Amino acid sequence: MNHILLIEADAGERRIVESRLIDRGHEVLCAETGAKGLVEARSAAVDLVLVASHLGGGVDGAEVCRRIKAIPKLNNVPVVIYADRGLSSKTGDRMYDSGCEAFVSKAQMPNLDRVVEAHLRIKARNDELAEQNRLLELENRRMDEECQRVADLEASESHGGTSSLVFRELAAGRPDGVLVVDGSGVVRHADRGACELLGKDLIGRTLGKLVPASGLEAFVRDARTAPREGFRFDLSPRKDRARRALSASVVPVTASTPEADVVLRVVLLIDLGRRRVAEEILRTQEPGIPRQQLGALVDAARATFTSAAIVGSSPAARDLVRRIGELAGHSGPILLSGEPGSGKELVARILHYDGPSTGCFLQVHCSALSTESLEYELFGYCKDAFPGALADRPGLLLLAQDGTLLLEEVAELPITIQERLVEALGQGFYHRSGSSRRERLECRIVASTTRDLDELVAAGEVLGELRDRLAANTVRVPALRERPGDERELAASFLAHHGARFGMQGMAPDAQWLVGRYDWPGNVAELEACIEQASRRAQGGRVEVAHLSGPLRDLAATLPERDVIPAVRPAGQAAAAGVQAETVQGTHVSSLPYTAHPIKPWDITEDDPISLDLYEKKALLRALDCCDGDKLAAARLLEVGKSTLYRKLKKFGIT
Repeated sequence: MNHILLIEADAGERRIVESRLIDRGHEVLCAETGAKGLVEARSAAVDLVLVASHLGGGVDGAEVCRRIKAIPKLNNVPVVIYADRGLSSKTGDRMYDSGCEAFVSKAQMPNLDRVVEAHLRIKARNDELAEQNRLLELENRRMDEECQRVADLEASESHGGTSSLVFRELAAGRPDGVLVVDGSGVVRHADRGACELLGKDLIGRTLGKLVPASGLEAFVRDARTAPREGFRFDLSPRKDRARRALSASVVPVTASTPEADVVLRVVLLIDLGRRRVAEEILRTQEPGIPRQQLGALVDAARATFTSAAIVGSSPAARDLVRRIGELAGHSGPILLSGEPGSGKELVARILHYDGPSTGCFLQVHCSALSTESLEYELFGYCKDAFPGALADRPGLLLLAQDGTLLLEEVAELPITIQERLVEALGQGFYHRSGSSRRERLECRIVASTTRDLDELVAAGEVLGELRDRLAANTVRVPALRERPGDERELAASFLAHHGARFGMQGMAPDAQWLVGRYDWPGNVAELEACIEQASRRAQGGRVEVAHLSGPLRDLAATLPERDVIPAVRPAGQAAAAGVQAETVQGTHVSSLPYTAHPIKPWDITEDDPISLDLYEKKALLRALDCCDGDKLAAARLLEVGKSTLYRKLKKFGIT
């Protein structure tokens, strides 16, 4: 049974065409607008798309066809456009120019069924030929690999493997240095190759100090459960080392015992200067994902990186989700601003995968590379553009075609690169190094920064034109302290993600309470690292205060066990006779003078009677004030059900 997607705005006409197709034995999926039809075409497996020429919403049949043909996985799906009303003579030409396989005019509508079946037969034959070609390609590849293996053996036997095999070993990617770092980024072990690359006395030093402002430390930290590879960065020259271009890969090592408190990551370093000649002579390709796996991985990424990935119900989080929704379909440059660790990379991935982009998502850390390396990395170069350029190399701007390129810390771009980027954004094209041929700029630029671009423009470090082009569409990613109440939701989300590996089923109430009262200077990244470490340390299926990071344990030692805020003692009034200090739930609270603040309705004073009902009423009042009167948010804060909250509000007469 063939699956046909029908896109028709008119309900009556849609029902008629659908009935005709069903009578012919086809399964029909309907959409009333072009936008919904594109969504259905992406998510469902269809054999043919049938589109009406006149559609509402400003997207007609020709535009729908053009967009469908731009989606790689739908390239071989035939598109048939039909007209349910009279059209001009030029309309048919425009429909065929959009890439459709057939256009059925109003006079030809009685033959619509036969046209559809004819193109379904053509698609079936094309699919059969494609499968045969795939099998032939696999067989040819197997034969080529066998011939190459025989040639390598002959070369090694004839002259000891001193030529071809040496090059192949260099190009294979064996590491030039190996580091072992813990969860805090501190080097625990380093081999001789790593010491030659990074300098002596590596043990006990952090990656952030060894390679400052490169992003390597964050790249290594983010490798939690699966290896990461391909991080490019440059080492500036020092007295004990020359300037080098390196690539890093990370392999996380799982602790052998659940009570182990150390997270280790193996960092493999490759000196790209040693490998470039061998790679380009042999034309070896960088290791990548097998083609047959890409479709499933992209689908998984589109399901993961959606607005639902922004966890939190605070006003700042809701504003962020709204802003992302506004810009997800925008093709122009976007600027992400926010503090380190606030989640700018996550927002960039959501903008890419939640939008219409059909290309890939690439990123580069602008402070990790030198000016020369950054120019080659972004714009690419041609053969003989500089000594050692033995072959053409496309830049990231070309590799990210129809996709997204994330420029992390865009304020660190050298002025010369800023000028080239402004020219590319303004004119829509650029040149590779060593070439006069123009390359079209067909990717979306997303830039992130932790610094104020206006101040940098005034200081002459950032071009005003670049700032203006990026800031036209700005997304400010709020710090975690600006999202009150989201800490617990984020902690629960991270616990569900990381704790599943260690059998964690929840977090103790006092640990949750403490998470909500810490400032989190490292923002969401610090919170995620804290929960991951706590999940490793915890036993018994629950995270306790003792399992949290050191700053939280220190904070716990300074806070009472309950969040009791004493009221202000009127000026000049002495404490009750014989009372120098009080104890709250076993925690000693000093009777030092309180800083003056107005008495709130929920403050507990010495004149209040000891009454559970009174304390419960004050807790309700304070929760409502913290949540700006939002009863549902107050219920979540108090960890009670909605019906329970309303019942208690009615009991105490709180409106």
